[in-house]
Amino acid sequence: MARTTPVSEQRIEEMIRDARLHGAILDYSPASAAGIDAYIESVEQEVRIALDLDDGAYVGDSAPAMLDLEALGTYYGELFVRHAGAAWGTREGEDGPELAVVRGAVSELPLTRVRIRATDGPPPVFRTLFPELAAEMRAAA
Repeated sequence: MARTTPVSEQRIEEMIRDARLHGAILDYSPASAAGIDAYIESVEQEVRIALDLDDGAYVGDSAPAMLDLEALGTYYGELFVRHAGAAWGTREGEDGPELAVVRGAVSELPLTRVRIRATDGPPPVFRTLFPELAAEMRAAA
């Protein structure tokens, strides 16, 4: 049976190709969680250059428009599916039920997490958060 994800594989592949153009490697390895940070950071810097802003300037109102946040969030969620034994489901979010990856009592809202990171700005979270949450999920078995 085919696995269901929030967005199509084609959309995810297009996002992965764009990430590669930004120097980020998204190859579904656990280490590629750092690539999510690198991709967002690269797009943020590109926006700063285009808008002639200082390094570190807030671009959370512009950068998300250059990212497929749903595809990037789905990619992040798939890391948990592939490496922590999680499954796609729903969990209660701020505005009601949201897509989540779940294993036992441990869950993550990957689409929400990516959106918040892209709109609120640094600090980078995925390179440290993924291994911590994945370990919690594996222990929840």
